[in-house]
Amino acid sequence: MGEVKKEEKKITRRDYLKYTGAAIGGLAVGGALGYLAVPPKTEIIEKTVIPAREIPLGNWKIGIELFQTGAAAVWFGEPSRKEAELLIDQINAEGGILGRKITPIFRDEGKTTDDAVREFRKLALEDKVDVIIGIISSGNVLACAPVAEELHQFFITFDASTHRLFWPEGKRYRYVFRSEEGTIMQNIPAALLIKKYYPNIKTIAHIDQDYAYGRDSWYVFSLALKKLMPDVEVVYEGWPPLFAGDYTAHISAILAAKPDMVYTSMWGGDASTFIQQAKEMGLFKVTKLIGTALEPSFPALGKDFPEGVIAAPQGAHLPNYPGPQWPLCKKFYEDYWARYGEYVTYPAQHMWQGIMLFKHAAERAAAIVGGFPKIEEIIDAVPGIAFPTPSGYGMVREDHEWLETCAFGWTKRWDKPPYVILDPIEAFPVELIQKPVGVTLEDWIASWP
Repeated sequence: MGEVKKEEKKITRRDYLKYTGAAIGGLAVGGALGYLAVPPKTEIIEKTVIPAREIPLGNWKIGIELFQTGAAAVWFGEPSRKEAELLIDQINAEGGILGRKITPIFRDEGKTTDDAVREFRKLALEDKVDVIIGIISSGNVLACAPVAEELHQFFITFDASTHRLFWPEGKRYRYVFRSEEGTIMQNIPAALLIKKYYPNIKTIAHIDQDYAYGRDSWYVFSLALKKLMPDVEVVYEGWPPLFAGDYTAHISAILAAKPDMVYTSMWGGDASTFIQQAKEMGLFKVTKLIGTALEPSFPALGKDFPEGVIAAPQGAHLPNYPGPQWPLCKKFYEDYWARYGEYVTYPAQHMWQGIMLFKHAAERAAAIVGGFPKIEEIIDAVPGIAFPTPSGYGMVREDHEWLETCAFGWTKRWDKPPYVILDPIEAFPVELIQKPVGVTLEDWIASWP
């Protein structure tokens, strides 16, 4: 407890920022903004003298690890990096975070898990970054998260979706957080939607890339569908390797199996190639496709993307949803287009959320401690934080999972943008699509009526 003194002093803006840590932007404190907007006056005040925390010299260093080479770079690494550069420039132009600007340090996630871990360690030990925002591969995040704990490195995984990351399926972490919805929130809505709109289907097939994300996605979806529709039979399972390129044998087998529905979690070039080949072979004339990661293929295929496919934008951001009533979504699209002349896809939104999670946590920590926060204090401020994103409000739960509304819809051709969007759209609230804290996925689904 500081010493209480009565003193006469002119409170300058510099003094005020010392005591508040410049956290006003992250607070809804009545009168604070108004106080800074008028000239300060000399007055007699009583206050508790708190040792001021000076803003450290230099910039925040944010390590960003993502695919910069290889097939995944085009679909995930490049839009993520572009959004990081755009958003960091915007934040720096507004004065940075708590008065410090940001210097990003990019590293390549590489071709193997060993590459990803090596570059992660370099960011922490050589570059000495304040936070790492990165990792796209589900397999890589399972290897990098324990390293973050070992090194006491603040780590926000922005696009790796595996539900096996956090306890009880995974581990209890102090330093690791997620800023996107993960495989549970991507797949439970798909099963709920089928139950609601296609209650009479009898058979289903699936085709998923044979690695951690594909396996995790099918596991979650099939577990939920089995509970909701126990009589549905799986008539074909396809597990092509990543970047296979030729899916005609799988498509022929699916056509022969005659399923009522086809599920896929394929993404990127694999998803686009599969859709093109499936369209040429007539798959969409005889069955329905539902996909959890197809949205980047919308602008890539343009008007060649078939209508009537059930898909998700991973979150709820689209040109027509949340729509004009949510200006942040409109701004997100317009800013990206203005800078790059490209339509934005969900990896960019995931990066936006990762960077803004750090920003809001730093501001929240400053408000809590009454000064410029240490990294450990910023980490303490993350659980329970909520802030607006392009798809509505997002939140980090006490178990470090990210929560947000997720949406599915049916593809429909539009002119602006000149590719398919989702119309109509069905949004799924968090309480329907994410398990409670401390409950396994299996126990949660088993408890459904």
